[in-house]
Amino acid sequence: MSENSSKIEKSTDNIQEEESTSLSGRFTIEAHKLSSPFLPPEVLKSYNEIKPGIAEEIFDITIKSINHQLEMEKEVILSSNHRTLKGQTLAFIISLTGIIGAVVCAFLGQVTIGSIIGGSTLISLVPNFITGVKKKKQESDDH
Repeated sequence: MSENSSKIEKSTDNIQEEESTSLSGRFTIEAHKLSSPFLPPEVLKSYNEIKPGIAEEIFDITIKSINHQLEMEKEVILSSNHRTLKGQTLAFIISLTGIIGAVVCAFLGQVTIGSIIGGSTLISLVPNFITGVKKKKQESDDH
């Protein structure tokens, strides 16, 4: 019996060695990158094999998610445009008030005060306008 057991040990040693070498050649790593919000058809098909109708549900959820994202982006853009228009309107009113105040002061003989009011109005608004234009251009370049 000891002869048989030594043969069995030798044969199992050979099997283990063969398995370890053959297993190392069987492993492959695959990487896939999707550039679409939708899963590939073969993946959807395999999901449908597991649970019938799930591919359509996944497709519907993806479309709803895309529509929601587009609506949110639209709201952000509209809000930004509204805020910009409101700011420009208020800036126009403030600058117009400053310039009218400067002209009134000049007509009343207060040229120095009129110059200070008119100059400070222009000096404070021009840099804000330039900064706002640069910031708006930078935001549009980012998108």
